[in-house]
Amino acid sequence: MFYIENTYLLILLPLPFLIRMLIKPYRDIKGYSLRIPFFKFIQLQNQNKRDIAYKYGISYFSYLFAWFSLVIAIASPKYVGSLYRYERNSHNIVFALDISGSMAIPDFLSANGNRIKRIDGVKEVSLSLMEKRKNDNMGLVVFSDFASLYVAPTYDYTALEIMTSELQIGFAGYQTALYDGIATAVNSIKNLEGDKIIILISDGNDSSSKLKLSDIKTLIKQSYVKVYSIAIGSSNPLDFVKEEHKEAIKIKIDEEILRDISEISGGKYYNAESIEQLNEIYNEINSLEDKNQQELNLNSDIDISYIFIALSMLLIFISCISIIIRNKPNKTAVEVHDE
Repeated sequence: MFYIENTYLLILLPLPFLIRMLIKPYRDIKGYSLRIPFFKFIQLQNQNKRDIAYKYGISYFSYLFAWFSLVIAIASPKYVGSLYRYERNSHNIVFALDISGSMAIPDFLSANGNRIKRIDGVKEVSLSLMEKRKNDNMGLVVFSDFASLYVAPTYDYTALEIMTSELQIGFAGYQTALYDGIATAVNSIKNLEGDKIIILISDGNDSSSKLKLSDIKTLIKQSYVKVYSIAIGSSNPLDFVKEEHKEAIKIKIDEEILRDISEISGGKYYNAESIEQLNEIYNEINSLEDKNQQELNLNSDIDISYIFIALSMLLIFISCISIIIRNKPNKTAVEVHDE
């Protein structure tokens, strides 16, 4: 079966009849110096009346049905396909990842015991969790000197995977705009329906945010967003050489702030110094946030406007051929006219 999406456009169907009724055909008889009342009768005597009526009929009805087809095409006819069921999760999850310069420290233990950069370990495990939650509405926020909504919440897991795997240190500077990153993540999902979750991953304290901690706490409470905070790396201060200035500074995780943010939101605070620990944390978060399914019954509607457009073009072509044939000079009529 099929239906028409914009049925109100069907009022245009009788338009040709209205034009024919309201506007009379234009006839110019002033250009003739001599009028023979019975000349048309003489012509008709030399032509087949049935052929003339047939030719006029083809042209008229071709134009008429071409108009009907065009109006139906504009009204968007749809073919109703089979009904199918689509399931997706009701969670909105945003990964807020720290990509400041300290995330390049190669002190993160990989699965085989090697030391790798913190950012590489975070990307690897985050991609693993994203794959497990691919039916969720997920987004990505990154922050360093400033915060950026890198991937808006989407069900397009492939796009999210590509953008996450391409993250690099220095994309937005080398400092840590922790509070601005949290605010950007909250604002990206606060108006969405369903559970709202932020997975915050950082290895340092705030050093470049425009917002204050009090602003973030207020925003989280008003938005009903749950924050899982994960501190990456050792909780002991480390010497880190900033790439842009080549100077050594102390890097220390502000565990108190991360724990405080998680507690007021109803989330939880974690610390990870290896891929194994980060995997365990992600598995726990995955189990805490059950995959509540939303069942959507959808029809696979197919737009068939192109069929009516093609039919309209075909009918117009037939009408044009009919006019050419109709206007082809009749040899007998011309001879009678010459006499």
